[in-house]
Amino acid sequence: MTTETLQQKPSPLNTTAYRIFKILQWLHCGPLSVEDLNQRFLADPLIKKTLSADSMWLYMNTLRMLGCKISRPTPTNGFRHELIQHPFGLYLTQSDVNTLVSAKIFAEKSFTYQEMLTLDRLFKRLLEQSIIPNKEEQLERLFSHSRSLDYEAQRQIIQRLEAVVDSQNLLRIVYESPVKGCETFFLLPEGLIYRRGAIYLHGHREEQEELSLLRVDRIIAFEQVTDRPDVLQGLQASQGQLPLVIIRFYGLNAQDFVPFGLGESVAPVLAPKELAESASDVSLRTRDFFSLRQILLERGLPFDVLRPVAFKQVMLETLVGMNELYDDPHE
Repeated sequence: MTTETLQQKPSPLNTTAYRIFKILQWLHCGPLSVEDLNQRFLADPLIKKTLSADSMWLYMNTLRMLGCKISRPTPTNGFRHELIQHPFGLYLTQSDVNTLVSAKIFAEKSFTYQEMLTLDRLFKRLLEQSIIPNKEEQLERLFSHSRSLDYEAQRQIIQRLEAVVDSQNLLRIVYESPVKGCETFFLLPEGLIYRRGAIYLHGHREEQEELSLLRVDRIIAFEQVTDRPDVLQGLQASQGQLPLVIIRFYGLNAQDFVPFGLGESVAPVLAPKELAESASDVSLRTRDFFSLRQILLERGLPFDVLRPVAFKQVMLETLVGMNELYDDPHE
């Protein structure tokens, strides 16, 4: 027998160790009864038979001796074994979990939605495979403390939206608006973006000058529309026409203005006698009123939207709503 033959000869399978490992692997995926486990052993190509009650009891106790916490079958748990905790994995402290939350918050400032979905899946996998109590609570905390949404259950919807964005087809969308409730409208999609912990579909709607941002988790249904060329052509015509936006900031000199990053220009107001303090007009062209609104609220300077009128009304409603919220003694 040659050395090469010895190297190629497979090692004999330790069936006892293999069975214990398979029980651990299957219980890690979820609670199982003895019958469930035996069905898996019967289907396993290396076992192909069921285990006796004594063997199952012996293997469970072996796992417990190795440090696993496994619940015993009772009527309250559907007579199933549940793997509560095991020592085989990455050990994470509460401080480690807090670091994951902080890293997620930091990434949300610059990552694309595809990168955030990948990062969320990685962090969830780390927590799921870790040795840490209350995993469900920690997974919930990962998203609640970073003020973001978990889109794992909506990946297929996101993939469908990606396809229709690439095709540039007209959509009929049923949407649950937080203000108007359930509404149906046409939308010419432009893309998907990640903003402040949520994924948005952005595009153009009829009779709306600004860019529409629809939270993906609030889209109830959508379908591609091919029998409304009039709507499609109208939205395509307005797609390239960016409205002019002019915002007047009070108490701000033009040279002290911190750029928005939206291609804006700044000019001092030429009528200082009408004002009690210096002022500057910021001009830009955009449909992304969502981002612009957030920027204005973060700056903390008094301002007035001179045009367009529709955006002025949006900002007025936003500020009135915020004032009512903070004045409410019950909040």
